[in-house]
Amino acid sequence: MMTAFGALTRRDCPHFTGWADRRNFDREALSELLFAAGFAGPLEVEEHALVLREPAEAIASRLMGFFYSAYLYAEETRAELAAAWVEILRATRDAEGMARLELPFALVRIRKRA
Repeated sequence: MMTAFGALTRRDCPHFTGWADRRNFDREALSELLFAAGFAGPLEVEEHALVLREPAEAIASRLMGFFYSAYLYAEETRAELAAAWVEILRATRDAEGMARLELPFALVRIRKRA
């Protein structure tokens, strides 16, 4: 899903540099970033997954609202992205016709230096 999103983002918004600082995805790099900003350890990370089980169209619509860069697209490109995501999500449907998507996320705790 992110491959389709990235390709359309590069096409419509070649100046867009990415969705986040890549250091956010590496525990050591994130620690260094936060410690340099005045926070103190230890860095606590809890990993979780948000599981969505809905019709494919509903999940695609939720994602369009979550990823702010989709609003940088031309209207036709947003429609193309939604259609691509719906197609991908339909492949995950269960016997009741519900699509499934797991979104990993982490909760990070750190304290401010006194």
